[in-house]
Amino acid sequence: QSLLLVTNADARQVLNQIHDWQERWKIKLGRKLVYPADEFYLKAKVAWPNASAYEAFYQLENGVGMLASFEADAREYINKMPLICKKVPFHLTIATGVAAAPFMTQMAARLMEKVRGLAVKVIPVENDYFGSSINVSGLITGEDLAARLQKESMGDLVMIPSNMLKHGEPVFLDDLTLTEVSQQLGKKVISCQVDGTQWVKTVLRQTAKNMKSRSE
Repeated sequence: QSLLLVTNADARQVLNQIHDWQERWKIKLGRKLVYPADEFYLKAKVAWPNASAYEAFYQLENGVGMLASFEADAREYINKMPLICKKVPFHLTIATGVAAAPFMTQMAARLMEKVRGLAVKVIPVENDYFGSSINVSGLITGEDLAARLQKESMGDLVMIPSNMLKHGEPVFLDDLTLTEVSQQLGKKVISCQVDGTQWVKTVLRQTAKNMKSRSE
């Protein structure tokens, strides 16, 4: 028997059920105990809760609450930044899964407000290897990434989330290396930790040349 795909209605039902459980465990144990995966919010097209709703982020290593954590950390860091003006424009391409692309587009827009001369383009990469229903960045292969980006103008640099690679290795699930994909594209490709603060710092570090800052 084949597996059934989770629909929008299914995701909403799961969220309602888990939220009910959270209320019960909160009363009984003083903590929520269970948390829905981020994909359920994306599939249901429902806004995920803020970072405080995840308490101590007990399942962050499994991606539960990753979007809320990333957003909170990135916004906090960006809000504290002075206005940065670049003498020479810098064009950055961020490649990620289809599910996370709208979120990263919003984060990139916020960062561009603070870094004048920075242009960020977010490219959603469809998963041909496992099938189009698989839309998370952690299951994108090097071949799919290269095939998608070859259709685009990539600017000065390509950035991917580190969860697109095997843990602790610069290698994709299909055993292509980060270096091999960079060579195929003729463009430098770097990975970035899936952390809001580190993402902003990495972008700033890569665009540091010919940069000056001032406070408005």
